[in-house]
Amino acid sequence: MKKLLTISLVLLSINCMGQQTARFSNYLFNPLALNPAAAGSYDYVNIMGIYRQQWTGLEGSPTTTVLSVDGAVRERTIGLGLQYINEQIGAQSQNAFTPTVAYRLRVGETQWLSAGFSVGVFNSKLNGTELIFKDVNESAIPNNSESVTYVDVNSGFYFQSAKTTIGLSIVNLLKPSLRYSGGRRGDVGEINRHYNFYAGHLIELNSKFALQPSVLLKTSEKLRSFQTDFTGMVFYNNMLGAGLSYRNQESVNIIVDYWINDNFRLGYAFDITTSKIARYENGSHEIMLAYKIAPTGGRMLNPRNFYNN
Repeated sequence: MKKLLTISLVLLSINCMGQQTARFSNYLFNPLALNPAAAGSYDYVNIMGIYRQQWTGLEGSPTTTVLSVDGAVRERTIGLGLQYINEQIGAQSQNAFTPTVAYRLRVGETQWLSAGFSVGVFNSKLNGTELIFKDVNESAIPNNSESVTYVDVNSGFYFQSAKTTIGLSIVNLLKPSLRYSGGRRGDVGEINRHYNFYAGHLIELNSKFALQPSVLLKTSEKLRSFQTDFTGMVFYNNMLGAGLSYRNQESVNIIVDYWINDNFRLGYAFDITTSKIARYENGSHEIMLAYKIAPTGGRMLNPRNFYNN
């Protein structure tokens, strides 16, 4: 059964890989992965790595690795960022480099409004030797390793204050098509535009504890399905955070966030699958490690900043 399910995942990935935006349970702490306008939103240079393994124990299950760096220049009015993304789903893999720029406008003492875009170079590879099909003579399917390189654009808007963030982004603006072997096989998959909306607010309960509810809504331009994350985090003493998240028709997620010291931050999320696929897998793991470079001679609003400001 696992083998049959793996084949189904691979077939699905041929049409869907690159269409869906990257899925992260730690989306609150990695806004650049969702929205290019979030570049430079921290008051320090943020270097971050995330590794996510979805549906562990299932052969060919999706894995995602992200390495990113972003910061602000010109008195925080220009945000700059760069991401490297690697995705693997069954027989298909994808690598991407996405430089990002955002223009940030101060609209209050602690309020910023920004607009940004990223131009990404993507390389998608399909290893046909790992595919199993009923018709072995199917000409549309490669019997070796083939790849295609394309360019795509993301854009977004981002509002932030000391306690509130609101973001809206549009992904895959150019809607490129995957055409392996120079198009001789035709379009293997079409990449649709997707939309991300999210909002969060920090509520200070007392001098030690704070509560942070947030919501993330993701959909495609065809509006055929909506994925929604409802998240609640509790922070203690600007050092430790813990919370739960519910992703509709998919999972319940346990999230932990910890500042090891003033520079290193560690995050972990475990997704408990609630859909039918749960009988074939053992949940999903996501690990985040971030390093903060403080501005020279500058003063940060919060040396251990759980929230953008």
